Amino acid sequence: MKNYIRTSHSRFLSLGMLLLMVSGWGWNPYRHHPGYPYKLVKETISVQVPVEQAYAYLGDSDNARHWSVFVDHITPLNSDTYPDGTVHSKRRCFKQADEKGIWWDEEVLETRKDKRRLLSIYHLHGFPLQAEHLLTEQVYERVNTHECRVSLTLYFEPGKASRTDLLKMHIASYVVRNIFRNNLKQIKYEMEHHEAS
Repeated sequence: MKNYIRTSHSRFLSLGMLLLMVSGWGWNPYRHHPGYPYKLVKETISVQVPVEQAYAYLGDSDNARHWSVFVDHITPLNSDTYPDGTVHSKRRCFKQADEKGIWWDEEVLETRKDKRRLLSIYHLHGFPLQAEHLLTEQVYERVNTHECRVSLTLYFEPGKASRTDLLKMHIASYVVRNIFRNNLKQIKYEMEHHEAS
């Protein structure tokens, strides 16, 4: 009888955990957003600087050491051929100053001046969860001459993610969202502080 009660209790807890996960699925940061035909993680902030300044600031990899809460520094890999922040420019992102542990590469795939940069993410090293076909964007929207909105996104190249990849993204999206939020707060501070000084 005790074993039956233990087993029933265990099944009840497992079912409860499953229901909790399923009920929370709708609030997952990896979801559909207006204007996007695919799921993604997206965070946005309003910044009191011209959109041109924001676009230039985030196109300079050296500035990441000031605004990123996750990356210690970013090193351009082919700036002698393609200027940093332009199409085909590549860079390596290091979480630690000694360049050990977590790092990954990015390549700028598309740009629309003062509106968008699209980057691929590849060669993930040291992450507990691995995935391929990852894309990230910097999206810029002009509000007026002295204000813009900056968004950061992360998603899979449409049609390329496996079910396992999608599950990984659902799990990791909470961490990604928090990193994006804190990065954007720091970007806002750095740009507005620089503008004021």
